[in-house]
Amino acid sequence: MSQSAPDPVLLEQARRALTAQDESAHVEFDAASGTLRVQSQLDQATVLKVLQSAALPVTAAAEAAERSDCCGGCCGS
Repeated sequence: MSQSAPDPVLLEQARRALTAQDESAHVEFDAASGTLRVQSQLDQATVLKVLQSAALPVTAAAEAAERSDCCGGCCGS
């Protein structure tokens, strides 16, 4: 989702769609790049499928996904 200002309705829609599949998912808008950033236990293809199934206008980023050892237990919900 690339745009100059975040749409709070779309951000909430993305958050709800992802947390339904991964309770520890975190969604934020990166104003510097104008992109949606997602942290999730789900792989990138699944994140895209979930967001697109929720009728959100998203495409995959060119950057590689960052790996994390986070289980979501301490800050996950």
